[in-house]
Amino acid sequence: MHAISLLLLCIFALVAYTSPTPTQNHPSRTIQKRSARTSNPGGCLEVQGTDPSSTQYSTLSSAVAALGSDTTHQCIFMWPGTYNERVTVQYAGDLDIYGYSVNTGIQGDNEVTITTDETSTEAGDLDASSALHLYGNNYTVWNVNIENTYGAGSQAVAVTTTGNYIAMYACGIYGYQDTLYAKSGYQYFSRCYIEGADDFIFGDAAAWFGDCTIACNGGGSITANNRASTTDTAWYVFDSSTITAASGWTTTGANYLGRPWGVDARVIYQKCSISDVINSQGWTTLAADATPTFEEFENTGAGSDTSDRLYETVATASVTYSALWGGSSSWADLSF
Repeated sequence: MHAISLLLLCIFALVAYTSPTPTQNHPSRTIQKRSARTSNPGGCLEVQGTDPSSTQYSTLSSAVAALGSDTTHQCIFMWPGTYNERVTVQYAGDLDIYGYSVNTGIQGDNEVTITTDETSTEAGDLDASSALHLYGNNYTVWNVNIENTYGAGSQAVAVTTTGNYIAMYACGIYGYQDTLYAKSGYQYFSRCYIEGADDFIFGDAAAWFGDCTIACNGGGSITANNRASTTDTAWYVFDSSTITAASGWTTTGANYLGRPWGVDARVIYQKCSISDVINSQGWTTLAADATPTFEEFENTGAGSDTSDRLYETVATASVTYSALWGGSSSWADLSF
Protein backbone atom coordinates (compact mmCIF):
# COMPACT_ATOMS: atom_id res chain seq x y z
CA MET A 1 0.00 0.00 0.00
CA HIS A 2 1.32 3.47 -0.89
CA ALA A 3 2.56 5.70 1.96
CA ILE A 4 -0.06 8.40 1.19
CA SER A 5 -2.87 5.86 1.42
CA LEU A 6 -1.54 4.60 4.72
CA LEU A 7 -1.38 8.14 6.08
CA LEU A 8 -4.98 8.85 5.05
CA LEU A 9 -6.16 5.63 6.68
CA CYS A 10 -4.37 6.52 9.92
CA ILE A 11 -5.96 9.99 9.96
CA PHE A 12 -9.42 8.56 9.30
CA ALA A 13 -9.05 5.98 12.07
CA LEU A 14 -7.98 8.60 14.60
CA VAL A 15 -10.92 10.87 13.73
CA ALA A 16 -13.53 8.11 13.71
CA TYR A 17 -12.39 6.22 16.79
CA THR A 18 -13.99 6.80 20.19
CA SER A 19 -12.57 5.91 23.57
CA PRO A 20 -13.08 2.32 24.72
CA THR A 21 -16.15 1.73 26.87
CA PRO A 22 -17.07 -1.35 28.92
CA THR A 23 -19.40 -4.02 27.57
CA GLN A 24 -20.66 -6.55 30.09
CA ASN A 25 -21.73 -9.29 27.68
CA HIS A 26 -18.91 -10.09 25.32
CA PRO A 27 -19.41 -13.06 22.97
CA SER A 28 -17.03 -16.02 22.96
CA ARG A 29 -14.13 -15.68 20.55
CA THR A 30 -12.58 -18.16 18.17
CA ILE A 31 -8.90 -18.17 19.16
CA GLN A 32 -6.12 -19.67 17.05
CA LYS A 33 -4.61 -22.09 19.57
CA ARG A 34 -1.67 -24.27 18.63
CA SER A 35 1.52 -25.60 20.21
CA ALA A 36 3.66 -23.81 17.62
CA ARG A 37 2.96 -20.87 15.35
CA THR A 38 5.62 -20.69 12.67
CA SER A 39 3.46 -19.59 9.77
CA ASN A 40 0.47 -17.39 9.08
CA PRO A 41 -2.53 -18.88 10.94
CA GLY A 42 -4.64 -17.97 7.92
CA GLY A 43 -5.91 -14.67 6.59
CA CYS A 44 -3.60 -12.51 8.72
CA LEU A 45 -1.65 -9.50 7.54
CA GLU A 46 2.06 -10.32 7.76
CA VAL A 47 4.91 -8.29 9.21
CA GLN A 48 8.42 -9.12 8.02
CA GLY A 49 11.16 -6.74 9.08
CA THR A 50 13.81 -8.11 6.74
CA ASP A 51 13.18 -7.98 2.99
CA PRO A 52 9.37 -7.93 3.15
CA SER A 53 7.55 -9.11 0.05
CA SER A 54 5.06 -6.94 -1.81
CA THR A 55 2.25 -8.42 0.30
CA GLN A 56 3.99 -7.95 3.66
CA TYR A 57 4.60 -4.96 5.92
CA SER A 58 7.99 -4.02 7.36
CA THR A 59 6.60 -2.76 10.69
CA LEU A 60 3.69 -3.53 12.96
CA SER A 61 2.68 0.14 12.74
CA SER A 62 2.20 -0.07 8.98
CA ALA A 63 0.19 -3.29 9.27
CA VAL A 64 -2.10 -1.73 11.88
CA ALA A 65 -2.56 1.34 9.66
CA ALA A 66 -3.54 -0.91 6.77
CA LEU A 67 -6.53 -2.17 8.77
CA GLY A 68 -8.06 1.26 8.31
CA SER A 69 -11.68 1.78 9.32
CA ASP A 70 -12.69 -1.87 9.03
CA THR A 71 -14.52 -3.32 12.04
CA THR A 72 -14.32 -7.04 11.28
CA HIS A 73 -12.24 -9.51 13.31
CA GLN A 74 -8.68 -9.27 11.95
CA CYS A 75 -5.26 -10.71 12.75
CA ILE A 76 -1.61 -9.85 12.20
CA PHE A 77 1.24 -12.38 12.11
CA MET A 78 4.78 -11.20 12.87
CA TRP A 79 7.83 -13.03 11.57
CA PRO A 80 10.97 -13.29 13.76
CA GLY A 81 12.93 -10.11 14.28
CA THR A 82 13.45 -7.00 16.38
CA TYR A 83 11.17 -4.12 15.46
CA ASN A 84 12.34 -0.72 16.68
CA GLU A 85 9.12 1.29 16.84
CA ARG A 86 6.42 2.72 19.06
CA VAL A 87 3.07 1.29 18.05
CA THR A 88 -0.41 2.49 18.96
CA VAL A 89 -3.13 -0.02 18.09
CA GLN A 90 -6.42 1.83 17.73
CA TYR A 91 -8.54 -0.51 15.65
CA ALA A 92 -12.33 -0.55 15.97
CA GLY A 93 -12.76 -4.32 15.54
CA ASP A 94 -11.44 -7.42 17.30
CA LEU A 95 -7.72 -7.91 16.65
CA ASP A 96 -5.25 -10.73 17.32
CA ILE A 97 -1.49 -10.14 17.03
CA TYR A 98 0.55 -13.34 16.75
CA GLY A 99 4.31 -13.61 17.12
CA TYR A 100 6.31 -16.41 15.53
CA SER A 101 7.03 -19.13 18.09
CA VAL A 102 8.08 -22.77 18.05
CA ASN A 103 6.39 -23.21 21.44
CA THR A 104 3.51 -20.85 22.10
CA GLY A 105 3.16 -21.90 25.73
CA ILE A 106 6.60 -20.64 26.77
CA GLN A 107 7.51 -16.95 26.70
CA GLY A 108 11.21 -17.81 26.61
CA ASP A 109 10.81 -19.20 23.09
CA ASN A 110 9.49 -15.94 21.64
CA GLU A 111 11.33 -14.69 18.54
CA VAL A 112 9.59 -11.36 17.99
CA THR A 113 10.57 -8.22 19.90
CA ILE A 114 9.18 -4.69 19.72
CA THR A 115 11.59 -2.21 21.28
CA THR A 116 11.99 1.47 22.10
CA ASP A 117 14.08 3.58 24.47
CA GLU A 118 11.86 6.66 24.74
CA THR A 119 11.03 8.23 28.10
CA SER A 120 7.65 9.78 28.84
CA THR A 121 9.32 13.21 28.88
CA GLU A 122 10.81 12.70 25.43
CA ALA A 123 7.64 11.18 23.97
CA GLY A 124 5.22 13.64 25.57
CA ASP A 125 3.41 11.40 28.05
CA LEU A 126 3.34 7.88 29.46
CA ASP A 127 1.15 6.43 26.70
CA ALA A 128 3.30 7.87 23.95
CA SER A 129 6.50 6.41 25.39
CA SER A 130 5.13 2.86 25.09
CA ALA A 131 6.67 0.43 22.66
CA LEU A 132 3.12 -0.93 22.35
CA HIS A 133 -0.09 0.86 23.30
CA LEU A 134 -3.24 -1.22 22.97
CA TYR A 135 -5.99 1.39 22.88
CA GLY A 136 -9.32 -0.26 22.25
CA ASN A 137 -11.42 -3.30 23.04
CA ASN A 138 -11.12 -6.99 22.18
CA TYR A 139 -7.40 -7.32 21.44
CA THR A 140 -5.11 -10.28 22.05
CA VAL A 141 -1.31 -10.47 21.75
CA TRP A 142 0.48 -13.83 21.61
CA ASN A 143 4.20 -14.57 21.95
CA VAL A 144 5.60 -11.09 21.46
CA ASN A 145 8.30 -9.51 23.62
CA ILE A 146 7.93 -5.78 24.20
CA GLU A 147 10.62 -3.69 25.84
CA ASN A 148 11.58 -0.17 26.77
CA THR A 149 15.34 -0.21 27.24
CA TYR A 150 15.81 3.29 28.66
CA GLY A 151 16.62 1.97 32.14
CA ALA A 152 16.79 3.83 35.45
CA GLY A 153 16.18 7.54 35.87
CA SER A 154 12.86 8.24 34.16
CA GLN A 155 9.42 6.85 33.45
CA ALA A 156 9.68 4.75 30.31
CA VAL A 157 6.75 2.46 29.50
CA ALA A 158 6.98 -0.77 27.52
CA VAL A 159 3.25 -1.58 27.25
CA THR A 160 0.08 0.43 27.88
CA THR A 161 -3.28 -1.34 27.87
CA THR A 162 -6.31 0.94 27.65
CA GLY A 163 -9.57 -0.87 27.03
CA ASN A 164 -11.72 -3.88 27.76
CA TYR A 165 -11.13 -7.53 26.94
CA ILE A 166 -7.42 -7.12 26.30
CA ALA A 167 -5.43 -10.32 26.77
CA MET A 168 -1.72 -11.05 26.46
CA TYR A 169 -0.44 -14.62 26.29
CA ALA A 170 3.19 -15.70 26.84
CA CYS A 171 4.47 -12.20 26.21
CA GLY A 172 7.62 -10.67 27.67
CA ILE A 173 7.26 -7.11 28.98
CA TYR A 174 10.57 -5.49 29.94
CA GLY A 175 11.44 -2.13 31.46
CA TYR A 176 12.62 -0.48 34.64
CA GLN A 177 10.30 2.26 35.90
CA ASP A 178 6.63 1.99 34.87
CA THR A 179 7.06 -1.06 32.65
CA LEU A 180 3.39 -2.07 32.25
CA TYR A 181 0.69 0.59 32.38
CA ALA A 182 -2.41 -1.57 32.90
CA LYS A 183 -4.38 1.61 32.60
CA SER A 184 -8.10 0.81 32.47
CA GLY A 185 -10.58 -1.90 31.55
CA TYR A 186 -10.86 -5.68 31.95
CA GLN A 187 -7.54 -7.36 31.17
CA TYR A 188 -5.88 -10.78 31.31
CA PHE A 189 -2.18 -11.66 31.33
CA SER A 190 -1.29 -15.35 31.14
CA ARG A 191 2.18 -16.94 31.28
CA CYS A 192 3.78 -13.56 30.77
CA TYR A 193 7.18 -12.42 32.00
CA ILE A 194 7.09 -8.87 33.39
CA GLU A 195 10.32 -7.20 34.52
CA GLY A 196 11.04 -3.89 36.20
CA ALA A 197 12.00 -2.13 39.41
CA ASP A 198 9.92 0.90 40.35
CA ASP A 199 6.08 0.84 40.21
CA PHE A 200 6.48 -1.37 37.19
CA ILE A 201 2.88 -2.60 37.06
CA PHE A 202 0.64 0.41 37.53
CA GLY A 203 -2.73 1.87 36.59
CA ASP A 204 -6.46 1.48 37.12
CA ALA A 205 -7.37 -1.73 35.28
CA ALA A 206 -9.19 -4.81 36.55
CA ALA A 207 -6.33 -7.12 35.60
CA TRP A 208 -5.63 -10.81 36.22
CA PHE A 209 -2.03 -12.05 36.12
CA GLY A 210 -2.13 -15.84 35.90
CA ASP A 211 0.94 -18.08 36.00
CA CYS A 212 3.17 -15.09 35.25
CA THR A 213 6.74 -14.41 36.33
CA ILE A 214 7.13 -11.00 37.96
CA ALA A 215 10.85 -10.20 38.07
CA CYS A 216 12.50 -7.30 39.91
CA ASN A 217 15.64 -5.83 38.33
CA GLY A 218 16.14 -3.01 40.84
CA GLY A 219 14.76 -1.72 44.13
CA GLY A 220 11.20 -0.41 44.38
CA SER A 221 7.57 -1.51 44.39
CA ILE A 222 6.05 -3.95 41.96
CA THR A 223 2.60 -2.37 41.80
CA ALA A 224 1.18 1.14 42.00
CA ASN A 225 -2.54 0.59 41.69
CA ASN A 226 -4.56 3.73 40.97
CA ARG A 227 -7.99 2.77 42.30
CA ALA A 228 -9.49 6.11 43.34
CA SER A 229 -12.59 5.08 45.31
CA THR A 230 -14.39 2.08 46.74
CA THR A 231 -16.76 2.05 43.74
CA ASP A 232 -13.85 1.85 41.29
CA THR A 233 -13.58 -1.66 39.77
CA ALA A 234 -9.78 -1.55 39.55
CA TRP A 235 -8.04 -4.58 41.05
CA TYR A 236 -4.75 -6.31 40.38
CA VAL A 237 -4.97 -10.06 40.99
CA PHE A 238 -1.75 -12.09 40.87
CA ASP A 239 -2.69 -15.76 40.79
CA SER A 240 -0.31 -18.74 40.83
CA SER A 241 2.54 -16.49 39.76
CA THR A 242 6.23 -16.33 40.66
CA ILE A 243 7.62 -13.20 42.31
CA THR A 244 11.38 -13.23 41.99
CA ALA A 245 14.58 -11.34 41.15
CA ALA A 246 15.63 -10.82 37.56
CA SER A 247 19.01 -12.09 36.47
CA GLY A 248 21.71 -9.85 37.93
CA TRP A 249 19.60 -8.43 40.78
CA THR A 250 20.81 -10.07 44.00
CA THR A 251 19.69 -7.65 46.73
CA THR A 252 17.23 -9.29 49.11
CA GLY A 253 14.39 -7.36 50.72
CA ALA A 254 14.73 -4.35 48.40
CA ASN A 255 11.32 -4.68 46.76
CA TYR A 256 7.73 -4.34 47.88
CA LEU A 257 4.57 -5.99 46.62
CA GLY A 258 3.03 -2.60 46.04
CA ARG A 259 2.15 0.89 47.14
CA PRO A 260 -1.03 2.93 46.64
CA TRP A 261 -1.02 5.35 43.72
CA GLY A 262 -4.76 5.82 44.27
CA VAL A 263 -6.14 6.22 47.78
CA ASP A 264 -8.20 3.01 47.54
CA ALA A 265 -5.62 0.88 45.74
CA ARG A 266 -6.52 -2.82 45.62
CA VAL A 267 -4.08 -5.69 45.01
CA ILE A 268 -3.98 -9.37 45.96
CA TYR A 269 -1.31 -12.03 45.56
CA GLN A 270 -2.85 -15.49 45.84
CA LYS A 271 -1.24 -18.91 45.59
CA CYS A 272 2.00 -17.28 44.41
CA SER A 273 5.61 -18.20 45.04
CA ILE A 274 7.28 -15.15 46.61
CA SER A 275 11.06 -15.06 46.94
CA ASP A 276 13.17 -13.13 49.44
CA VAL A 277 13.48 -10.26 46.97
CA ILE A 278 10.36 -8.96 48.79
CA ASN A 279 10.87 -6.94 51.97
CA SER A 280 9.36 -8.50 55.09
CA GLN A 281 7.03 -5.49 55.47
CA GLY A 282 5.49 -6.39 52.13
CA TRP A 283 3.87 -3.08 51.26
CA THR A 284 4.82 0.59 51.42
CA THR A 285 3.25 4.05 51.07
CA LEU A 286 2.66 6.59 48.30
CA ALA A 287 -0.70 8.42 48.18
CA ALA A 288 -1.46 10.58 51.21
CA ASP A 289 -4.27 9.33 53.48
CA ALA A 290 -4.57 6.12 51.47
CA THR A 291 -6.72 3.25 52.73
CA PRO A 292 -5.61 0.48 50.37
CA THR A 293 -6.80 -3.11 50.28
CA PHE A 294 -3.55 -5.06 50.09
CA GLU A 295 -4.03 -8.81 50.52
CA GLU A 296 -2.20 -12.12 50.34
CA PHE A 297 -3.68 -15.60 50.31
CA GLU A 298 -1.97 -19.01 50.47
CA ASN A 299 1.38 -17.87 49.11
CA THR A 300 4.63 -19.78 49.56
CA GLY A 301 8.35 -19.03 49.43
CA ALA A 302 10.98 -17.20 51.45
CA GLY A 303 9.23 -13.85 51.05
CA SER A 304 5.70 -15.02 51.84
CA ASP A 305 5.78 -14.73 55.65
CA THR A 306 3.16 -12.10 56.56
CA SER A 307 3.99 -11.69 60.27
CA ASP A 308 5.78 -8.34 59.71
CA ARG A 309 3.50 -7.01 56.98
CA LEU A 310 2.33 -3.38 57.04
CA TYR A 311 -0.86 -1.94 55.53
CA GLU A 312 -2.22 -5.42 54.85
CA THR A 313 -5.81 -6.66 55.02
CA VAL A 314 -6.21 -10.32 55.94
CA ALA A 315 -7.69 -12.25 53.02
CA THR A 316 -10.10 -15.08 53.83
CA ALA A 317 -10.47 -16.47 50.30
CA SER A 318 -9.00 -16.20 46.84
CA VAL A 319 -10.45 -13.86 44.22
CA THR A 320 -12.32 -15.40 41.28
CA TYR A 321 -12.66 -14.27 37.68
CA SER A 322 -16.29 -13.35 38.23
CA ALA A 323 -15.42 -11.28 41.30
CA LEU A 324 -12.84 -9.38 39.29
CA TRP A 325 -14.70 -8.81 36.04
CA GLY A 326 -18.35 -9.64 36.66
CA GLY A 327 -20.35 -11.15 33.83
CA SER A 328 -18.69 -13.52 31.36
CA SER A 329 -14.99 -14.33 31.10
CA SER A 330 -15.37 -16.13 27.75
CA TRP A 331 -13.37 -13.38 26.04
CA ALA A 332 -10.18 -14.77 27.65
CA ASP A 333 -8.54 -18.14 27.11
CA LEU A 334 -8.44 -19.20 30.76
CA SER A 335 -6.97 -22.60 29.85
CA PHE A 336 -3.79 -21.17 28.35
